Amino acid sequence: MDHLPLPSDPILPLTEVPYICKEPYDVSVPFLEYPRRRGKPWLTPKGGEAPSVKHEKLFPIPTRDLESFFQTWLGFGLLAELLAELFDRDKFVAKSERDDGGPVVSTKQLQALTERRLDRVGNLDRSRQKQIYLHAVRCIDLTVMSLLAAAPDFNSAVKNSIASIAEFLGNAIDRAHKGTFSDAVSCTRPFVRKFYTEDMKAAMVAAGWCPNDIKRVTDKFLTTQLLYFFSKMKKPPGIANHRDCTENVCRTHSLGLSQHRTRHCETCTNENKCEDISIDYRHVVDILRSGALPFLRITSKKNEPSKVTVQLSSSGTDATPYVAISHVWADGLGESSANSLPQCQLARLGRMLDPFAEAGTRPLVWLDTLCCPVNPEAKRLALLQMRRTYAEANKTLILDSSLYNFDSQDLSVAEIHARILTSGWMRRLWTLQEGALASDPWVQFKDGPVRMNTIYRRLKELHDENLNHRRLVQDMFRESQSLALPSYYSLQGVPELSLLDRALSYRNTTVALDEAPCIATLMNLNVSEILPLSGENRMCKLWELLAAANSGSLPRKMIFLDGPKLKSRGYRWAPSTFLPPGEDYPVSSRITQWRGPQGKRTAQGLMAEFPSYRFRPYPGPSPSPIWDVLVEMRQVHFIFKDQNRDIWCRLSYKPTSMEITQTPFVDLAAKGDLAVILREEPSDQPSTLLEDTYREGRLVTVTEEKEDVLHAILGDVVFFEALSQQDAMVYDAAERLMREFRSWELEDSTGLEVAEQESKERITKLRAKCKEMTRRQLKEEPGLEDAVLEMLGEDGEGWQMWIYVATWFGHVGEGWRVNLRKMWCVD
Repeated sequence: MDHLPLPSDPILPLTEVPYICKEPYDVSVPFLEYPRRRGKPWLTPKGGEAPSVKHEKLFPIPTRDLESFFQTWLGFGLLAELLAELFDRDKFVAKSERDDGGPVVSTKQLQALTERRLDRVGNLDRSRQKQIYLHAVRCIDLTVMSLLAAAPDFNSAVKNSIASIAEFLGNAIDRAHKGTFSDAVSCTRPFVRKFYTEDMKAAMVAAGWCPNDIKRVTDKFLTTQLLYFFSKMKKPPGIANHRDCTENVCRTHSLGLSQHRTRHCETCTNENKCEDISIDYRHVVDILRSGALPFLRITSKKNEPSKVTVQLSSSGTDATPYVAISHVWADGLGESSANSLPQCQLARLGRMLDPFAEAGTRPLVWLDTLCCPVNPEAKRLALLQMRRTYAEANKTLILDSSLYNFDSQDLSVAEIHARILTSGWMRRLWTLQEGALASDPWVQFKDGPVRMNTIYRRLKELHDENLNHRRLVQDMFRESQSLALPSYYSLQGVPELSLLDRALSYRNTTVALDEAPCIATLMNLNVSEILPLSGENRMCKLWELLAAANSGSLPRKMIFLDGPKLKSRGYRWAPSTFLPPGEDYPVSSRITQWRGPQGKRTAQGLMAEFPSYRFRPYPGPSPSPIWDVLVEMRQVHFIFKDQNRDIWCRLSYKPTSMEITQTPFVDLAAKGDLAVILREEPSDQPSTLLEDTYREGRLVTVTEEKEDVLHAILGDVVFFEALSQQDAMVYDAAERLMREFRSWELEDSTGLEVAEQESKERITKLRAKCKEMTRRQLKEEPGLEDAVLEMLGEDGEGWQMWIYVATWFGHVGEGWRVNLRKMWCVD
């Protein structure tokens, strides 16, 4: 993996990939045929697909053997196939720099050899070029898919090495292919969700990383180039203490409002004599009420440069050049109780402004600590002007203590941007809109400010010139999109909620009530309609404004988003926050919930079309109370026969630690008009080892039906799927047995008193009879016992099918598909 870019002063040791091939790759064998020629035909693609994943799950090759074979075939074989005559195994094997001196994989020459190969291909006629490129795409796609067969204990260095080679070559092919042919096909990218091992994470934590930041980069970034770069990047010591942080929470950046206090600079020599400089907020309020913006003029004293004077100024009616400061309160520049700062902090801020001075005069500056009153009513005036404050600034200077320790001149542009992307500044809610609104953002480093546009330009040059950084830069730009204001609206002027959701993931705010006005500021909504409101009314109004910006529409799938929901009537379908709830937060999978068909926001709820079913209790013979105690088993599944498609289906609660407290489905169906709305159209096929066909859904209780609209209240998240043929066979037989057993039980209860009907002796008798009937049915119906065993698993026995019979009324009901012309209004 030594072709992958590294930061300055990387975390050691660098990753070495052991050479474990049992034999050299045979270059005379085509890559796609190699497994078959080596006695592993199930790894050979058929019809363009790799069947290896399924076979490996069923008949796994010993992990050590698979590691060796994959390195030979997917590592060296892919190199041989794509580099052709330029491939030489010895160029990719070196001696370890560690004590044992054993052979390791080396990819130092990968870029040079790939560039030479592409130059040669580029000199061929176009039809031959296209043939080579399409073959390369197929080989890379097969490599990526085959890696999915690697077991959890597969050598991570070997797997990551193969993934990084496939990613690099795929990137090279994409560049050449797309640059030559308009109909070029992109290569599949490696799946890197488990790129970091526990050892790698531990090394990062030891080097100053917050565990939550490690999880953040794992969730947000998708390339081996950038993930490896992060894994070797040290964090500066002494800036933030992450000892109490976890994967789910960074406590350093989750301080309460009362915990934010200004601090003296590290260079302050006498804190006792370093006085606070304050601003009379009444003058700030007068400026804000006049419609102007308050600014500061920071002037250093001639004979005492460590001391400054601060004058309050106003923007007036004409455009006034100024610099807006965007910073993280946890770094010591924030104060929740007063508009004041230590003199040393203001002196340092003045020095930071010196590079922007004109004719020896520092520019005016806007800093929230002094220009945004702490009084709630007065603060509202400043918040109404927040968009204008950052949008009209000539420059925005971004301050983050984790960057002060570095001279930008000593860092590559990749490392400069990597440190910005993993800084505390990228974790806060307010700094998102400050960065996105900025017309000319700069980032402060030890040796001065660096212009973001310059960083982007240099990254673009790196992307175009260096294959080793190409995917890394693409990954960076994907995340930086959240700082580009035009990205938040489509070309049609519709809010891009998927980008907003991604941008807000892993950000937080000290005051929860700030979320709605901050998002409104970013999305150019009417903040004045939100600020007077309190509690969750603010988020209700935000959803109303977001819908209004899209002609009253919102994505219908958003009701399936995980996380807390609003409690106000008419808004109970809407998330109460965009910010991560603290537990697992699947950033990539959430994007799909914001796309697709739209629904209409109404006063009663979100109105949309959904694939859906309605349910009722089983319509057959009513059970007697004794059925409730034949088998005392809590039912967390609901089985029903789809009356439209005549197939058995299953509903199950989404697995959670609270599953045991959830109400059985049959009880819900008995209490009210139960239904389920599905995120996608249901499949007729059951889930298999390779493919999950379940559909996520939400239980709903129908409260009213008006013409073609069903009004309903949202309930728990559930999974819906069709049963397999074997499971359906079991339920068909169980239904027949249930009817037979119920008839016998009715006859047997004739003439008995209630106490006698529910006695222990009779319960024992009924259980024995049900088991007897079940055993008889198993003997009479061919294939039934095998189907039961398939359903119960390795430890099951056929006669245990009696449980499905005895608990029939506790987990089986009837369901039918709702007419597609019906609309749902869910709340």
